[in-house]
Amino acid sequence: MARGVAKSLISGVVKPGNRSDNVKNLQLLLRAAALFQSQRNNDNTLVKAAPSFHTKQHGLITIQDRAWADGDWGLGPASPTTIALHTFQKMAGIPITNQVATNDITVLRLAEQAGILIDLSLRSGISGLKDLNSVLSDVTYEPGADTKAGSKLNCSFYGLEGRTEKVVQWQNGCIQPGPIYMNCTTYANLALSIYVNGNAQNSQYDPDVHEIGDEGPHLAVNYGFAIMDRKDAKNSSAFLTANEIKKYAQPDRLYSIEWALALDDEGHQGYVHHEAILYDKTVYHSWPNGKYSLPTIMSQSLEEFETLMKTRHNGYFYVLQEPRAGDSIFTLKSEEGHKDLRILVTAA
Repeated sequence: MARGVAKSLISGVVKPGNRSDNVKNLQLLLRAAALFQSQRNNDNTLVKAAPSFHTKQHGLITIQDRAWADGDWGLGPASPTTIALHTFQKMAGIPITNQVATNDITVLRLAEQAGILIDLSLRSGISGLKDLNSVLSDVTYEPGADTKAGSKLNCSFYGLEGRTEKVVQWQNGCIQPGPIYMNCTTYANLALSIYVNGNAQNSQYDPDVHEIGDEGPHLAVNYGFAIMDRKDAKNSSAFLTANEIKKYAQPDRLYSIEWALALDDEGHQGYVHHEAILYDKTVYHSWPNGKYSLPTIMSQSLEEFETLMKTRHNGYFYVLQEPRAGDSIFTLKSEEGHKDLRILVTAA
């Protein structure tokens, strides 16, 4: 998917008698809402409205095994899709209808009740960032993401077509029940987009972060951020301590901080393993706190962040600077073939 292109949960009007991917997505939304509400509120009303949500052993069926989400909306009031839809609309206190349109109130309430919808304030800058952190205050770290390569991450976040103030979570490329899960890369990507643009529907935001980190490109380069290079350091782009970063970071700019493996004996730089952002000496990032306990969206001093990073392994920081008019930025091509924006900086 191209950058900035919002994604629809349902991209057209669907009604009884239809057979399409849009019908399948409606069925998956109904399933996701049923399962999430059952797990969160111990309410099986919607699950019972569609008995095929259960196997013969009364266990929950996976998407792969579940024939009910077949994209076929049968005619008549006995259709499982009609029964589940009307049950949900009644529970949600919204008009009971025999059709569903792109991101209408039914779709929005389904996404909300499925636990996959994020509301944005549409403010940019540090105010928008703090708004986002508040909304994500009870979000859990994506299970296992701290040990997976980027290509193995499950959760991704898309702007919702026609709704700039909404972001929706997809798992494994399809609609599944929440809760919302973040990892360091998906959080930093969304946070950068909110800070710069106030939304997740712009030409800089790319929901696909599979190439970011490890051997991939630097995330913040997508937003025009430049890697800080120091004229007065041997390894010019490798910051080793919080105090080094403090000497160069200005209080009124946003910075992207990446934690990479330690330099080898020949000074070759390692791969990025953690993404964070810095504003006015405070680091914001998503972290598997203990065994994924809350909070996972952390706000720490630079010193606290350094200590946390160095509990795992020795390493160093890349620091990418928010661009401003008049900055002298140039482009390099790294050994992996990625283009990096660079900016020469001097200590304050």
